[in-house]
Amino acid sequence: MFLAGISEFYLLAALAYAATLLAKPAHPAIRAGYQAALALTALAALCGAIRYLELGDVIIWHKELSFYSKHLAMSAFVILALWHKLPSSKARLMAIALLALSVISCLLNLSYPLSALSDGIIVSAILLAAYTLRGNRQAVGQIMVALALLLSSLLWSAVITDNSLRIGIFHLCLGSYFVLMARSLSASTKDHKVPVPAV
Repeated sequence: MFLAGISEFYLLAALAYAATLLAKPAHPAIRAGYQAALALTALAALCGAIRYLELGDVIIWHKELSFYSKHLAMSAFVILALWHKLPSSKARLMAIALLALSVISCLLNLSYPLSALSDGIIVSAILLAAYTLRGNRQAVGQIMVALALLLSSLLWSAVITDNSLRIGIFHLCLGSYFVLMARSLSASTKDHKVPVPAV
C-alpha cells in the first residue's frame, strides 16, 4: 500500500495550503470552524499515511477520523469558506440548514449505512458555492473542476483494481479538490458581480 500511504502526504500538503486561504476578514468562529474541518481531515490523512505505510497500528483511528471527515468536515469546509460571500439572510439560512443536515447525517450514519445522504449534502454545498459565485467565471470553473475530481472516485473504483493505486489516485483528486475549492472561495469577487436586469 505504498502509493496509498505516500499520496496521503500530498493530501496533507493540500490541506495545509487550503488552511491559509480563508478570505479575510473572517469572524473568529468561522475561521476556527474552517480550520477545525481541515484539521480533522488532516488527522485522518496522517493516520492513513501511518496505516498504509505500516508504521503503526492506527486503523481504528483512521476509520473513525475518516468517518467524521466525510460526514461532517467536508461540507463544513465548503460552507464556512463560502460564508462571507453569501449575499443574503436567505442564503445564510440555506447554508445553516446544510450544516445542520450534515450533523444529522453524521449521527444517522453512526447507526445506518446512509453514505449517499452525506454525499448529497456535500454536492449541495458545492453547488451552492457555484451559484453564489456565478458572477465569477474563473471561480465557478474551479468549483466545477473540484466537483468533477471529487466525483471521479466513483470512476476509479470501477476501473482500477489495484487497491493501493486506487486509493492513491483518490487522495490526489481529494487534495486537488481542497486546493481548488479553497482558492475559488477565497478569491475576490468585487469585480465579478452578477449583473442586475433592468426593470
